[in-house]
Amino acid sequence: PGGRSEPEDADAVATALREAQEEVALPPENVRVLGRLDTYIVRTGYAVVPIVGLVDPIAELRADPVEVAEIFEVPVDFFLSAEMPQTHSRRFMGRDRYFYVFPYDHRYIWGATAGMLRNFREILEPAWPK
Repeated sequence: PGGRSEPEDADAVATALREAQEEVALPPENVRVLGRLDTYIVRTGYAVVPIVGLVDPIAELRADPVEVAEIFEVPVDFFLSAEMPQTHSRRFMGRDRYFYVFPYDHRYIWGATAGMLRNFREILEPAWPK
């Protein structure tokens, strides 16, 4: 979940928790916030502040159909595998564009999400048990 900060949000953590509650019905009390990743600037110039947390497994998530198509889980080990992330390219407006991809099951995690997950991997990898 993600979205713009609202005036009533105290900080990026408050924004993330509010958006998670709005988009997937995740109560803030069911999240233990661990910290944040590097700010990610998308091609349009929008700055995303990724917040990382542990979600209590008892939390029952429900997607807001206007905002979220599907909720799914991916094991952390997948993002740390030697084959990930992949780099793909597409020709767009006469130029080759390169981007990260995490193909998982029948899903294709790419774009800003994949870029942020790559940053997450860079942080976890040195301390992750092999």
